[in-house]
Amino acid sequence: HLVALPFAEGLIVVYAILGFQQIIYVTAGMQQAWQTTPEELHRLALQNLRRRTEHLLMELGGPQTAYAHLDGFEAARILIPDLVTPPGVADPLLALPDEHVLLVGDARDAARLAQEAAAAYAGARLPLSPAVFRFTEASLVPEVVS
Repeated sequence: HLVALPFAEGLIVVYAILGFQQIIYVTAGMQQAWQTTPEELHRLALQNLRRRTEHLLMELGGPQTAYAHLDGFEAARILIPDLVTPPGVADPLLALPDEHVLLVGDARDAARLAQEAAAAYAGARLPLSPAVFRFTEASLVPEVVS
């Protein structure tokens, strides 16, 4: 069984180890063998995703409003909204219409972001959700905005 964290809208977070030309998904047996808690596994995964994203952001010239088909971790970056949100976005909203697409926008432009997410979802090869999300400090599960 995979180690999974409930997310939103029928989505879950799973954990993976990137190997040479392969991805290994973390199972409950692996987690037990490592003697780690789900919270510690999540913390370590976010720490690794942050490192990987910081490097990518340097290459891109900073945070963007759209991340598409870069390194396979685009959708996962919804878990680090503080890092992927561009400067000037006061009330960030995020969408993951496809496994390889993350959209970021401001609540002032919620309708535009919702349209963009719906269109990307409709044309997605690996669709995830047409929803637009907002994170709060109090929860790992985001609020669905539209």
